[in-house]
Formats: sequence, structure tokens, C-alpha cells
Amino acid sequence: MYRQENSSQWNSVNLTLDRDFFILSGLQEWMVYEVKMQSYNDVGNSAFSPIHQERTRDASKILEIM
Repeated sequence: MYRQENSSQWNSVNLTLDRDFFILSGLQEWMVYEVKMQSYNDVGNSAFSPIHQERTRDASKILEIM
């Protein structure tokens, strides 16, 4: 899940395959975003990870969360 800093609405991204990284696209330039992750399986959901903050740069750069 991700959101702009200080926003109350989280955006959800569901990944169904094993991944080492995921690139968030369509973000605004020079904004701080918060990202948190949660895993799930047939047994249930994990707790959310701690929130990670990162600032986007200009449009020629891509924010990559690993």
C-alpha cells in the first residue's frame, strides 16, 4: 500500500507472484510517499510492515522500493 505523505487514503497494489522489487509509477514529482507492505496466504494476513518514506525526484527518475 502507498500514499502521499499526510494523505488519509492508501492505494493498494496486489502482487500475486514472488517478486524482489516493484516499481510504483504515476507518482507526482518532488512528493514524499509512504509505503507499507503486508503478506497474505490461505492462513491469513501478516501485520503491516513499518512505514517507509521516500521522496520522488523529477519525472525522468523512477521510485524503486526494495
